[in-house]
Amino acid sequence: MSKRRYRVALAATMSIAMLATAACGSDDGAGSSGDNSSNGSGGGDVTLTMWTFLDPDAGTDGRSAALKSMIDNFESENDGVTIEVQTRDWATLTSSYLAAAAAGNEPDITWMPTNDYWSVVGQGALADISDTYESSTDPLTGSLIDGMKKDDELYGVPISMGAYGILYRKDLLEEAGVEEAQLETWDGFEQAVGALTDGDKVYGFGQAFSTTTADIQVMAPRLLQTEGSLFTDDGDPTWATDNGVAALEYQLGFVQNGFTSDAAVQWTSEDTYEQYVAGRAAIVPALSTRVPVMNEQLGEEIVGFALWPQGAGSQDGNLVAGWTVGVSAESDHADVAANFVGSLVSTQADEEWVTTGGQAPLREETLQAIDDAPQYLVTVIEAMKTGWIPPPAAVHGDYRVYLNEAAQNALVKGMDAREALEAAQEQYEEGK
Repeated sequence: MSKRRYRVALAATMSIAMLATAACGSDDGAGSSGDNSSNGSGGGDVTLTMWTFLDPDAGTDGRSAALKSMIDNFESENDGVTIEVQTRDWATLTSSYLAAAAAGNEPDITWMPTNDYWSVVGQGALADISDTYESSTDPLTGSLIDGMKKDDELYGVPISMGAYGILYRKDLLEEAGVEEAQLETWDGFEQAVGALTDGDKVYGFGQAFSTTTADIQVMAPRLLQTEGSLFTDDGDPTWATDNGVAALEYQLGFVQNGFTSDAAVQWTSEDTYEQYVAGRAAIVPALSTRVPVMNEQLGEEIVGFALWPQGAGSQDGNLVAGWTVGVSAESDHADVAANFVGSLVSTQADEEWVTTGGQAPLREETLQAIDDAPQYLVTVIEAMKTGWIPPPAAVHGDYRVYLNEAAQNALVKGMDAREALEAAQEQYEEGK
């Protein structure tokens, strides 16, 4: 692969929420059981349906444009194969897919958040695509793929991966006399958040504890730094431990000290992004895939991204997440579908995801071909080498929802941190 200068187009990688639209195909257009192709398993033309939050037909953002190019390439190289994309709301993509699978009319291919992956695998809704995907041994893709295997079987591949951390406004830090280096440790972070808070005009730290659209808050990285995981190998949550209690109390302390708005109890992650853009929150939790769209809205001179501060424990506590693409266990064309999924993470595709889509590379060779990658991508790449994702046995839904509910119960119902976390663990385990 030739060297190419890295460039993020102005429209690269719009936020997930801006991409979430109604399905562009009819609800009965699913491919695994429906009549969406002109043949069965024997030759002829094949139409594969795919659910994703991207809209390649519109092509108004970098990732959608990259996906359209990959679809066009695959169709041109595989005569008679058509990829029919049905754009779905990102927030309900997994639940919609599982409901469709239960009814027997799911698509051939689906995208899902990595935090939902093991839940979908646990319900038997995905096909083993190990024979199609050739695992890489490089430190980026290899570690991610290994973490997505169960008994050496692979049911999906990572796409559009990023690292969790914080977005901060460089302009507000400068006005408050806060150095960016202060955000590298929890002690420095606390001091910075206090200095950035200006009554109810600007909150130093915007948090979001809604269970509707939940995302990573302070507790998760602090618990990872002390314990190394949020679950046992058997999938049991380890939240109501002394370290977990301390992490939740630390998280809620920002609200109690007035550095985080009381409205955090009902805010979604989208609300905190809005507060950040409006200049009413100086720092907010974020997945790195948000950086390009924030750059577009505010400018690179305003937007800063860093991994979570360090110092709660001896481990780095990096969390990675993104999207996983899998094939329906009931697809009539599983082999063809798996070949297409494999093409989305090929060497050529990885380069396009980076240069057109503005996302972090999954392959070491792609990284080596970038001359001037933005600093946030360099940061993300390092986090991906050791980043944590839930273990295979953690099959009951999105743990972020339960941790946010614990925060709500502590703030609204007056539960102490241990009681709130014990209740969250019990609810999680009841659903297993």
